[in-house]
Amino acid sequence: MRSDESLQLELLHRQLENDREQRMHERADGLLAGGTKGLAVLNSGAALAVLAFFGSLAEKAPKQLATFKVFGLWGLALFLLGAFLASISFIAHYQQVIYAHREDRSKATNARLWLGFFIIVSALCFGIGAAAAAVGIRASF
Repeated sequence: MRSDESLQLELLHRQLENDREQRMHERADGLLAGGTKGLAVLNSGAALAVLAFFGSLAEKAPKQLATFKVFGLWGLALFLLGAFLASISFIAHYQQVIYAHREDRSKATNARLWLGFFIIVSALCFGIGAAAAAVGIRASF
């Protein structure tokens, strides 16, 4: 009898541990989804702001436009690349969740690595694009 009780306690402990791990993964998935949405919005909004700044300079200060053009185009390209990478990271996130539920650990890990890569590069694109736009604004005025 004692061994049956200890076996039941061991199974209960494993189930609780599995439930905790699953909740942790669900929270991490929610944070990743929110972070990638935020990066997509930041990069897209920054690209729109650069385009609006181009339009404003073309109307009001054509001389400064020539100076800003190079930096602004680099910033715009990086913002658009960052928005694209944030958008396709949802595919990697979806694959990671699907493979995790199928308990295919190697494919889930591979998808998680791609997801991390897309998120990191998207964030770097935002930072470098913002720096390029700032340098362009500073050089223009």
